[in-house]
Amino acid sequence: MNCFSRIVLVILLLCGKTALALDLKGLYTSACTREIGVILNVDPVNIYFLNIKGNLVSIPRYDVVGLASYPINHIPINKVKLSESTKVAIDSYIVRTNYQNEIIPIIEGWPVGFSKDKIAFLDKDGREVAIQRRNIWEIEAVPTEEESTFANDVVFKYDFIHPVSMSKCPRTLEGSTSDLAKKLEVIPQEFVSDPVTIKRGLDKFLDEHKKIKMYVRSQKFYPIPEVYTLDVSLGFWATIASRYGASTNRTNNGAPILVEEFSTGPFGYQHIILTGAAPNNMLIHEEPQTQLFYRFKADYFHAAILLDPNSILVGRKYEWQANDMENGDLRIVEQFFLEAGLDFGHFSLSYVPLANVVYGLRPAKTSKLKEGFYSGFEPLSKYGLAYNSHLFKIDAVYGNDMYTPNDALSIDYKLKLYRINAEYIGLKKYRMGASFIRKESGYDTFTAESTTAAVYLDYEINYKYRVKGFASYERYTSSDSVAGNYLKSGLAMSLVF
Repeated sequence: MNCFSRIVLVILLLCGKTALALDLKGLYTSACTREIGVILNVDPVNIYFLNIKGNLVSIPRYDVVGLASYPINHIPINKVKLSESTKVAIDSYIVRTNYQNEIIPIIEGWPVGFSKDKIAFLDKDGREVAIQRRNIWEIEAVPTEEESTFANDVVFKYDFIHPVSMSKCPRTLEGSTSDLAKKLEVIPQEFVSDPVTIKRGLDKFLDEHKKIKMYVRSQKFYPIPEVYTLDVSLGFWATIASRYGASTNRTNNGAPILVEEFSTGPFGYQHIILTGAAPNNMLIHEEPQTQLFYRFKADYFHAAILLDPNSILVGRKYEWQANDMENGDLRIVEQFFLEAGLDFGHFSLSYVPLANVVYGLRPAKTSKLKEGFYSGFEPLSKYGLAYNSHLFKIDAVYGNDMYTPNDALSIDYKLKLYRINAEYIGLKKYRMGASFIRKESGYDTFTAESTTAAVYLDYEINYKYRVKGFASYERYTSSDSVAGNYLKSGLAMSLVF
């Protein structure tokens, strides 16, 4: 990065992370015996503690009879030394974030404070810095060095006042050893002596450290920390010239679409629920279609289910009708599918063991098939491979029908599907995508081929409003010497909550 970019990064980090007053702890292990410093880690037996003399020590949890809090600007330590008992127990962490489409480190230190949305780290300058959990794109545990130096100037002598119940205990000055150093009194902000309250506080600290270790362990299953976020949007699509997403008894025009995304945080459980009419790149066509769609991700596993509610609302009328299509036309739509898959790093494998497709065929008068109209339901299986990064997504899907005639009188329905989707997400306000879809289908002696190219655009007007659109071109040919070129498009407006 150049100098200007580094200046901008500093401004960004000042907005995304906040320097706080450090909360030093006074651990009382007997009436007048205490250690002052910062809790760096906790396990079921010990507290791992950086004391104000710069030593990393362990203190048995159940020896603690009181806990005082002392707010201070920064810890008055120049040098940190690891003791034998803490070498295995304490890790520091390097946190990286996404800045201008680069994954760069923003802090290295020990986690010392936690809230629902933030983690406070004690950095190598001896300051407490809070970072939004959603700014964590990568986190790496590194062993704490046996000796390290803080970029601190210890210029004061600190007099840490005892709580009222301990006021008769003797005190020693900490910090600078210079006779000319100014003396500062630090008054405890809080004192806890109840054993149950102390245990609960330490257990909460332990649980938060387990969560950070979960981040480290689980991040290898996530291409980005949050595939789905916390957005909720409501909108509608207006579509021109649909061939698959709508029919006489099914509509995709003007139907509301509600999208609810949820995430427990980076590298955790996440899902999306989509209700209404919208495009879906897991379908066998590019157009908006009415759907109830749910997909979730948890560690290395993801799964999805889709159902077109029109199949319940209109019953048998869901099937294609003769007046839905032209002579020589064969159309297919997905009514239902169930998908599951595995994720590792940037790659995902997906398998759809069952998708129910509804086909309709209206042969031309010149067809070898008997003139009339043919419709029905057939099973389809699909296999997918995807690559996902913080800049783009790309996935490829292959599908084939699962029906094989079991006697000479049965009619053989055939379908092969090839679909490739690509999406660029490296721009702040724009998301751009493209799809290529090829279908090879047939019924008895009738065959048809369809090739579609589609482009998508998603633009964030502001934090409240989004506009989306698509345009596609389809080339259709059939064995009845029927060919067609079809242009389709759609536009959507969404309100984001």
